[in-house]
Amino acid sequence: MKLVRFRDGQKICTGRLDSEKVIELARGKGEGLFAFNRETGRCFSTGKVKLLAPCAPSKIVCLGLNYRSHAEEVNLELPRKPMIFLK
Repeated sequence: MKLVRFRDGQKICTGRLDSEKVIELARGKGEGLFAFNRETGRCFSTGKVKLLAPCAPSKIVCLGLNYRSHAEEVNLELPRKPMIFLK
């Protein structure tokens, strides 16, 4: 089973992808995405809705100076340990 988030007009919904259609799911019992386990009876063609990222974006994890040519561009040595930062 593939769980998806999708936009139906102005509303963001959760659903189950089934071939060329998305079956809308409602919150039942459980945690996180597993809570969406009740079908609402609404079904959409994948061409009629906009599929979104599986999770709502909350932060971006970045790796700095992660390749030699970039370090050379900015005249810095490659770090011995990965340089990780958040946006």
